[in-house]
This record gives sequence, structure tokens and C-alpha cells, in this order.
Amino acid sequence: EIVAGQWRIVVISPEMILSKKFINNVIRKPEMSRRVLSVVVDEAHVVSHWGSGFRKRYGTLGVLRALLPKGTPFVAMSATLPERVRKDVLTKLQYDQNKFTYLNLGNDRPNVSLIVRALQNPMNSYSDLDFLIPKDIRTGSEVRKGFIYADNVSGGLDMVDYIDGLLPTELRGTGLIRPYNAALSKECRDLVMELFKKGVVRIMVCTDAAGMGCNIPDIDIVVQWKLTSTVSSFVQRAGRAARGSGRTGLAVLLVEKSVYDADLDKSCQDDQKPKGKKNGLRQASSYPKAKSKDYAIKRGVLRGGSSGLSDGVAIGVDVPVDISSIDEGAHSFVQATTCRREVLTRIYGNDKAKPTAPCCDICNPELLNLTRPAALPPSTRKSNVLYEAVDPATKSSLEEWRGKIWNRDFDDAIFSPAGILSDGAIERLSSVANAIDNLISLERALGGGWAWFGTYGDELLTEIKRLPFRSMGPKSKQKRGAKRAVVGAADEEESAAKRTRVSEGATPAPTPTPARLQPAASTSQPPAIAGPSTPAPTYSHYPPRYPQNFTPMGYPPSFYYPSYYPTPPHNYTPIQGLPAMYYQHYAISNPQTPLPPQYQPPQPPPPPPSS
Repeated sequence: EIVAGQWRIVVISPEMILSKKFINNVIRKPEMSRRVLSVVVDEAHVVSHWGSGFRKRYGTLGVLRALLPKGTPFVAMSATLPERVRKDVLTKLQYDQNKFTYLNLGNDRPNVSLIVRALQNPMNSYSDLDFLIPKDIRTGSEVRKGFIYADNVSGGLDMVDYIDGLLPTELRGTGLIRPYNAALSKECRDLVMELFKKGVVRIMVCTDAAGMGCNIPDIDIVVQWKLTSTVSSFVQRAGRAARGSGRTGLAVLLVEKSVYDADLDKSCQDDQKPKGKKNGLRQASSYPKAKSKDYAIKRGVLRGGSSGLSDGVAIGVDVPVDISSIDEGAHSFVQATTCRREVLTRIYGNDKAKPTAPCCDICNPELLNLTRPAALPPSTRKSNVLYEAVDPATKSSLEEWRGKIWNRDFDDAIFSPAGILSDGAIERLSSVANAIDNLISLERALGGGWAWFGTYGDELLTEIKRLPFRSMGPKSKQKRGAKRAVVGAADEEESAAKRTRVSEGATPAPTPTPARLQPAASTSQPPAIAGPSTPAPTYSHYPPRYPQNFTPMGYPPSFYYPSYYPTPPHNYTPIQGLPAMYYQHYAISNPQTPLPPQYQPPQPPPPPPSS
């Protein structure tokens, strides 16, 4: 039918058009080859991205030029063709480098806001996605309609379970959150996509299977989980948001913290050497790790946290954009300290951006409020900062510094200089100033809660490094011996009793009751129960409900008081002679429960027969 001309347009995959059967039965037919107007390669960026990977046929489409009449036009179209990809596509499709037309209409989406932040919590907790579910949600329609791109299928399923667990109990398991990937059957994928279009499914955790060719107008948010291998992959996925007329959307990129440690400055310097490039393209697939501990902080690794205290942008940090890199500038896009849309403009050669929605999290930091992670409980580990005594000179200098900042930036403010750096913070810094040599140690010394860290952190660090800190020795602590010096005689008596040890095989002496625990004179004493026992303390704040007059005779230290434990401890093994006594006491308070035979009190021996 194709050879006969029944079909004017044939949509075909690279694998099929390059198969022997199609080449011999269709392309080599003279009547067919004369009618071919052009070969159009849509989404042409995959010729470069996939041509060397899992779909190698994309990389060999250029052989069609030898099978078709000379001069048959080839048209390659894509929304993401940065310089590196464009050169690779021209090579693989065998374009004449001097005879082709390049038309760039730009790929900026002015109605989509761009947000990039680091994953602040452990990745396997998925708690960085808590912003997807409103806190006071009542109906499923309140969940913003969106895609979450997770390239790991099994991880995507865990993500579905976690997000579904954030819903109210009555909405869990109702299908609001669904996976979508190539591992599912075609029928299942078609059903999920149809339900998503209708709004029944609100969030799809998907792979590229729900990417190209998907044109849904009312997607509110697109989230990319972890950095993509290329910036084009993120831009393609971000383009799914707000495709309908008059709509606005969010494109969120959540990346690993290690992305901020990639030293782009050193990488760009190394690429100046000829051996670092091939055909003008940088070949290295990874970046060297920055040696400076402040590198990641200055490039925004702490921005977008749950507290919002570190949302400031470092001033004077120039992030190079290496458009020839193998990631097409993805790391530069993440580490940017200037408008993210301008970074994409440089990468793709777009015209100057004119956003119709809030631009990005750099230009509009308030966008970060829409994507805050969950606040994890504070760590129980103690700080490893060793505080010394306060250095008066350092303290005075820091007070002068905060006053200078206040006079410069807040001279008409209603708060005092202490609102910039509190007295307590100054005392802490004055005791460890010699240990502060970078922004990380400064943040640790401040306890991680200084609201002005992103704004004045660099200035404060410079000031501290300038100060001639004098070590005042370790901070004085009250010795435990001095504390015990004021203990009364009753406590001494109790301490002596605690040091008493029962020798093996010896009869332990009764433990005396401390004087401060003796019952009041008006408190009536209960009658004693037969058996080896000593009076147990009666606490005035907890009056006993029944006779309470024994204390275990010795080791082990797990003491059993019936007034505090309504049932006897079955895992307690008392010393010889006590089991019956314990359960006798229990029987007094629970007369309705008979004692087991093995715990009946020992019966006295029968009297000797009378003569």
C-alpha cells in the first residue's frame, strides 16, 4: 500500500525503516523512491541522546541518504538542540556542514516558573515531596495535577506509596497517585493516561514513557527527581507543564547535594587543553569535586530548606556555563546564582526571556515556599563544637561589627543590632572563633539557625578571620564532687546502703530505709506478712491502695512494687524464698484471682505425732 501511493504520510520508527524487509520491499522500489518528498526526524535530540544507547538505530538514520535519491531533503526538529547536540545530530544524519538551514524559534516557556533546590532530606525518605499534598486537603481535586519523573521504576513505586500515605485516610488507595512506566502493560498505561486526562488520577510518577508526544493542557506542576543526564532532558519534561492557553505552571528540579560540589571552575580551565575535547566537545562525564568547603553553600545547596533561613543568593559568585559539556550545562543550571532562564537562553541561543509568570527561584525566592521539604526531627547527636571561655576582645569586635551592619543597612529599623546577631550567638562565636575557618564551621558554631546566614555569612566569616583570637582555656565546669559536698546526712546514709553488696551464700542484711523517705508519723503502718521482708518506703504523693511492706532482698536490681505494677513481672527471677511472697502480695490486692499451685505459700510442716 505504501509503494502504491495509498498513504501520503508514513509515521515509522527507526527500527522498522532500517529493517531489511522495509528497505528491500519499499525503499529500493523505484516507483517509491521517486515519490519521497522528505524524511522528517521529529524529536531529533534523541538521535544524539539515544543513538549511542538503548536505541542505536536512531544513530544510524543517516544511511537513508544512500538509499534515497540524491538531494532528498532531511528535516530534523526538536525543542532542545543545544550546540553540542546540534553538532552531533548533523554528523549522525550526514548533513553537509556547508549546506543546511538552521532555524531557531526558541524554547522558552514564559508561563512556567523554574525552581531548583537540593534534596534536603535522605532520598529514601521521599519527604522532600511533601509539598505535593496540601496539609488541609479534603478532596482529591485539591491536589495539583502533575508529573513526577523518576527514572528508577522500583523507586517510583516506593514514591507512589509514600505520596499516597500523605493523603487523608479516606483518600488513600483511591487511585489519586499512580505509576506510569514501560513495565506496565499497554492496556494499563492507556487506562492510567485516560484517567489522568479526566482528572481522576492527580499525580503520575512516570518515566519518559509519559513524556514525548504527551499534550495535556492542564498539568500544573512537573517535578524531576534527581538531576537528569542532560539539561535537555529536564527542559523537555518541564515543557509538559501548563500547555493550555492562559495557564501557568511550575517546573521543579530536585537534585542531589553532590551536584553542588562539582567544581565547574576547574573543569572549564581543564577543558582549555586540547586533550580535554574531541571535535570541540568536552568528553568528560563527571566533574572534579570542589576542595573548598564553602563552594556548595555559595552556590545554593542550603536554599529551599524547611526553615527558609538560607534562601539568600550569594553575591559575586560567577558560575561558568560550559555549553560544550556532555551534560549540556546541567550543572551550571543548578549552581546558577543569576537568573536560571538566562542560563537556558545562553545554552539554547534563545531570544531575551519575557516571562509571564514568576521567573525562577533566583529572581523570585518566594517560589521556594511552594516546594518546602518536610522538617525532620532534630538530630539527637550532640554538637562536636568544643566551646571555650569567651574572649572579651573577640566579643567586643563582633558587637562592633553587628553595629556597623545595622548602621549601614538598618539605621531606620525598629529593631536593635541584636536582631542581626544576638548576644548569645556572639558569646558562642567568641569562644570558638579560632576553629572557624569556613562557612560550614561558622554555621555549625551558630547552631544552624541564624536567619541572616545567606546575607551576611561571608562578611561575618571575613570579620572572624581578621580577629586576633586569644584562647581563654576550656570553659569552666562545676565538678561533680563539689555538687555532692552539700548532700545531707540522709543521702550519705542512702549512698552507703547502695554500696552494700551481698556475698554469695550469705544472708543479706536488710536495706535501711532513708530517713527522707520515712512515712509521716501520722501514717498508719500496715500489718506485716509472714516471710523474709523489710519495710518498703511509702511515698506520700502516691498512697498505697493495699498493704505494701516488702522490698526484694538483693540482686537483681529490678524491684517490684505492687502499687506501681498491677501484675507481677513474669520475667523477674527473684532469689530463693521470694516467689511465694511476691504472689501472696499480689493475691492480697487481687483476691478474685486464685494463685497457681506452684505459687501457693509454703505450708508449715505437720506437727509430730503424739506419743
